[in-house]
Parts: sequence; C-alpha cells; structure tokens
Amino acid sequence: MRNLMIIISIIIGTTVKGQSSDLFECGFKGNIMRIIEKSEKFPDCWREYNFDNHYRLKEKKYYRDYKLVLTETTSYFEKDSLLTTRKVINDEIYIDRYYINSDKKLKRHEIFSSKDTISPMTILTDFVYLENELKQFKQIAILNSDTMEFKYNKSIRTARITELNKKNKNSYIKTLKYDKKGNLISETFDYNNPEVVLAGVRTWSRFKHDKYRIDYKLDKHGNWISRYSVTWLKKRKIEERQIEYK
Repeated sequence: MRNLMIIISIIIGTTVKGQSSDLFECGFKGNIMRIIEKSEKFPDCWREYNFDNHYRLKEKKYYRDYKLVLTETTSYFEKDSLLTTRKVINDEIYIDRYYINSDKKLKRHEIFSSKDTISPMTILTDFVYLENELKQFKQIAILNSDTMEFKYNKSIRTARITELNKKNKNSYIKTLKYDKKGNLISETFDYNNPEVVLAGVRTWSRFKHDKYRIDYKLDKHGNWISRYSVTWLKKRKIEERQIEYK
C-alpha cells in the first residue's frame, strides 16, 4: 500500500473542489506528519495538511481571515488490485478509483463527481512505463458531453503535457522539469490562446508569445518548501511550507 500511494501521489493531484484533475502536482515524500502551507500575499490565509499513521493524507483544512472555512477528509479502501479513495468536502462525497496491474503499477484512474458515482467524469489510461518510471499516459475529461484529451510524455528529466480539443489542435502545453532524483523543480505553462491571463500577466502580445513558470525550492526529502511565480516581468515567492516529519 505504501509504495502504491507513492506512485499515485506523484501521478495525480485533485483540486479542492474535486471537480478536475491536475496532472503531476508535487507528491508528498517521506514520513510526513503535518504541513502548513502559507500564501505570501495573504498571510491570513493558509492550508493545513494532516497525515495518518501510514503517512497518507487524511485531512486538509483551509483557513481564511484566520478562520477555518473548509475541511476535506480522505479515507482509503484497498481490495485486491483496486484502491478507492473517498473524499468528503462540505458533506459532499468524491470517489476516486485506482486500478493496479500485476507489477503494482497504476493502469487506470477514474474520477467521479459528487453527483454521479456510476460514470466517471475523468479517466486516466494508457499508462506506459520504462522499468519503474512513468513515461506516458492519457487523460480524458468529459464535461457537458464535451471530451477533452490530455497526453503526457516524458523524456529523461523533462515531461510535456498537451491538451487537445475536438479538432485535435493543441490548446495548452505544460512542460515539467525534474532534478536527477526525479523531483519536480519547475512547471512552464504555455496557452495557445491570446485571451489567457496567468499570474496577472497576459501570455500573448503583438510581438511575442509569453509563458508562465512555477519554480520549486525543495528540502532534503524532495518536498517543496517554497514556490515561486516567474513571468517576463519578475520572479516572486508565492507560497511557503513548514513540514513536520516523524
């Protein structure tokens, strides 16, 4: 179970509302007991992560104006080659199902909305591994009968996530860079859309196509402790973490 959760935490991160999947959030590493994640811009707002005895995320609390505004709890259920997680957010329940192959590697991930536990709204499939390293997979998101496809491809220390619309045209590219230990150290966002604004900066101009980047400072375990926003205007710290290990 422990190795399985490491694989899953690296591959998938789910947003606070549980409505979409963010490919390759930084996974948690090591025997973590507690994390406090604070915003540089809003010091009265922070997130608190608490972990169970198996070092799996069990509770996430959100604070605003120094007050607790939301609590998210996660339970884990394992049976044979299936791991099911059950998130409870504001009395709404969100189910994720992870299917594991005989080599203990993830082969399919189904994400369900709180209103439908029968038909998944997002499916991750077609996983390709080189030995123990994930090299490729595909995500299919179904919203209002519209299908959006994401493809992930990794080569050495760089990976690329491409979003394709119905016309098979690239509308979004996310480039991920890793250190020699496989820890994520930066993400670059590139939208093929002149209307997109990231970090308060429009990504297109008449003269150049701008990009937006997130850089991570890591501790010795490979968990990020500072996160930076990088645009053509400036680089600034946006979040900081305090991590408590066992």
